Amino acid sequence: MKKCFTINEFRSEEEILSYYYLLDNKLYEAIEIFYPYKATDTQKVIYERAISNLVNHFSNIEVVCHLPFGVNESLVIDSKCDNTVKLIKEALVFAHKFRVKTTVLHLGRVDSSNLERITKDVILKLKDLCCFAKRFDIKIAIENMPSNNELGYSPQEIKKIIDLVNQDNLGFIYDTGHGNVSEFSIDDYLDLLKDKLWHIHINDNNEIRDEHKRIGLGNIDFKYFFDKTYQINYNGLYCSEIIYNDVNDLIAFYHDFEKFS
Repeated sequence: MKKCFTINEFRSEEEILSYYYLLDNKLYEAIEIFYPYKATDTQKVIYERAISNLVNHFSNIEVVCHLPFGVNESLVIDSKCDNTVKLIKEALVFAHKFRVKTTVLHLGRVDSSNLERITKDVILKLKDLCCFAKRFDIKIAIENMPSNNELGYSPQEIKKIIDLVNQDNLGFIYDTGHGNVSEFSIDDYLDLLKDKLWHIHINDNNEIRDEHKRIGLGNIDFKYFFDKTYQINYNGLYCSEIIYNDVNDLIAFYHDFEKFS
């Protein structure tokens, strides 16, 4: 099991230096970074420098990048999509600097006044983004969402989008917490999308809301989940997307993972 952890753009240089222990001792083999567009100019400089130093120091680790996401980032709502495309392209350029090969994408909220979810414009925007990403040999993985007011909620919707865009660098990332809050099962997602499953976010909740809890603090059946990923021959990363305070939490999460290895 190849383990990964997230490093958001608000972590200090000192905190990021503390993560070297995790990689030196091979507790984790990968990191997931973020495009720091919401950070202050000072935070951006610190984050980019610290991530650059880490990536250069550990030449063999995999690096994934989470693309811009939030209530104001949507490829679906007309008033937001052009700015979202611009941000995503900036993030892809940013990701390339850190040898990223896989990126994570939220498609964004759907306008409740428009019942048509998968529009021609959305597909064209995604084709454009995939072509742009190919310049850097980067793949884009669509993440399953926890709410029906976001595009990419059902496995069928994600599959249809991937098929319509028809680009070999567009795939799927499964988030366990999002899946648990949705009306769809682990099997619903993984049976339909296993051939395009490129990345996994690991976190727990009690099926009420997306909480990013530690494994075992919610009601997700992780034994079944990990068995399922082995059954479908998934060989990508398992990325801890769990809220943490410091490196000691990440060490504890590593031991949680080891129970299922």
